[in-house]
Amino acid sequence: MANPSQSPLARRQRDPYAQPLRDLRTLVEEFFNGIESEASGSGLLPNLHSNISETADAIRITTELPGVQQKDISISVDEDSITLKGYKKSEKEEAGDQDRIFHRSERSFGSYERTIRMPFIIDPDRVSASFKDGLLTVIVAKPAETQAKARTIEIVKAD
Repeated sequence: MANPSQSPLARRQRDPYAQPLRDLRTLVEEFFNGIESEASGSGLLPNLHSNISETADAIRITTELPGVQQKDISISVDEDSITLKGYKKSEKEEAGDQDRIFHRSERSFGSYERTIRMPFIIDPDRVSASFKDGLLTVIVAKPAETQAKARTIEIVKAD
């Protein structure tokens, strides 16, 4: 019968270098996850996935914010830009369980901010927003002068 103290797990637990190496691996993973997040916006929420679509009279922005509460979202308008800001609490913050030790934490959390520029000056009174099931929808009405004006063009026979 095999000696349990010779198992790989037992050897790893006695190895004085095992914990520092695990700590280093965690730091490297956190560093590169942070770099990826910063590339898509600020904070630790990676890749705020948004769709931006347009109709004749408005621009619609839909952004996925899973796990974010409506009270933690703010939207501001400045000239031709609209900024989405918010905060997603970590599981530790949500539960208030400061004594729990996490062996791995892959779920994203933290603050985020994303600014989207429009091709016109935004009227803040003509912006609306709704939030349901982790999906934020912002509708920005276009000014009358930028709304598409459909016009039928007569086609004549060429000589």
